Amino acid sequence: MRIKILAAAGLAVAAFAATGAAPAQAAPAQVPCTPGSGGKVYCDFWVPGDGYSGGSPVADGPVLVGYLPQGRNWIICQQEGPVTYLHGYPYYNKWFAWTTAENGNQGWVNAVAASGGDNNGKFSNTPSCNGVHGSPF
Repeated sequence: MRIKILAAAGLAVAAFAATGAAPAQAAPAQVPCTPGSGGKVYCDFWVPGDGYSGGSPVADGPVLVGYLPQGRNWIICQQEGPVTYLHGYPYYNKWFAWTTAENGNQGWVNAVAASGGDNNGKFSNTPSCNGVHGSPF
């Protein structure tokens, strides 16, 4: 009886493999963010800068409107956009979050500048913008 069960299991595995089914891929690890009050979600950004002369770039379309300082900053929602690479690093991401730069201008910051997460990982605990703020680009 045991031999029949093992043979049947072997045939089932062989049949599955023959279908060409690829193993499931895990989703990229998300940027760790913490929900706050007033609809804000807090994430850490690693790009060095004071938020005025440098830091994580905040853009409105192709126009740089300001920076987030290195450290903990807030975002309110996220949206998928074009893959963005960080010059000089092997990091890239297609997720953008709507925020306010240190100078008060609003725009999109890319998850590539956030601490943690994988390439193309979303911001955790962050709702979708659903096009409310237009498109990241």
